Amino acid sequence: MLKKDREKIVQELVDDLKNFNIVYLVDFQGLNVEEITTLRKDFRKNGVKFRVVKNTLLRIAQDRLENNLLDSSILLGSSALVLAKDDPISPAKTIREFLKKHDKPQIKGIIVDDSFFGAEKYEEFSKLPSVDELRARMIGSIKAPLNGIVFVLSGLLRGFLSQLDQIREQKAAEK
Repeated sequence: MLKKDREKIVQELVDDLKNFNIVYLVDFQGLNVEEITTLRKDFRKNGVKFRVVKNTLLRIAQDRLENNLLDSSILLGSSALVLAKDDPISPAKTIREFLKKHDKPQIKGIIVDDSFFGAEKYEEFSKLPSVDELRARMIGSIKAPLNGIVFVLSGLLRGFLSQLDQIREQKAAEK
């Protein structure tokens, strides 16, 4: 690889690490091209970027950012970055679904908003509800009292109409 190509890749990595606040570092070794393509498509559906990287270029990019969140001990073997914005749960759920059919990828670490988490946090992230599920729950909890009020008011109206109907029937029977 030429020096200018390496420099371009490092700059792209620096830009990606700046622009995406959620980064999963995964070991994809053992996956064939077809499986990686399937995984990429699954990520793309959720607005997540999957990028295979060289560890040395990732180290250089990290040094330029001066954040040192990734320990050099996890930058061994095959590495890929799973990059997302604003939703740390979506990539975890996509990986969990993929792992049901395959043995890989293996999680090395997770960065969320400049905080590093080890691979053990992956299980917790994958079991959390997604952002959309949380929004739906919040809307449901806001909507529930309103539905209760509508139900009570409609019950009162039904009761009132029932009383009026009974009075009408009594008056009709008296005639």
